[in-house]
Amino acid sequence: MNIQDFLQNAYLNAIKYFASRIYAADGNLGDSTIIAWETFNEPHYGFTGNQNLAKLMPNQQIRLGTVPTGFQAMRSASGKSETVDYYEFGQFGPSKRGTRVVDPQGVKVWAEVDETKYGWKRSPDWDLGTCLWAQHGVWDRETGELLQSDYFAKTPDGEVITDEVWMQRYFLPHVKRYIEMIREFDKETMLFLQPPVWFIPPKVDPSSLGGNVVYTPHFYDGLTLMQKKWSSQPPIRNN
Repeated sequence: MNIQDFLQNAYLNAIKYFASRIYAADGNLGDSTIIAWETFNEPHYGFTGNQNLAKLMPNQQIRLGTVPTGFQAMRSASGKSETVDYYEFGQFGPSKRGTRVVDPQGVKVWAEVDETKYGWKRSPDWDLGTCLWAQHGVWDRETGELLQSDYFAKTPDGEVITDEVWMQRYFLPHVKRYIEMIREFDKETMLFLQPPVWFIPPKVDPSSLGGNVVYTPHFYDGLTLMQKKWSSQPPIRNN
């Protein structure tokens, strides 16, 4: 099974079990305690749409402290030391203030586990304890060289992944499955559709979602969020 399907199915089944208990016949809490069901809080696109793993993505505006590129994150996750750009956040936004060495001292995030106790079998092509992206040829484990900087830039059929493409091809199908699952228990409850922060609303026919869907994006005042204090300084505007 594709890992995306495996993880999404597991997530939906967990929520389905929770919903079944909420709407249990011996004490339906749905009408008295549930305002709405939300698909996921602040979902993120990860590396999807990254046009160059050796550079920071243009929409990666939250830059504070050590800020690795996608490729540097892969290497450091495999235990390799990296010299990473260092940012501070001032009145005019993030600015680079040099570099810092991030050294995990050989500690990797890729675990070696015995999955048989979970009742499923991993493909023999999956080398446990080794970076999955290196196994897909994104970078060379021996030389540390980046081989496919645009590995996440396009869909399998060659379409460049923009924010809207990500929403239509990867996010909304999952949202629709979530809504259909909740509708099995309550056909009238509201559903909150929340995209990644600062995303433009997706192009979608409301009727395709079954109605009672509320678009609930999150917004942050970047200056206050990053500086962790209230600023009375008015923003500078160009006349």
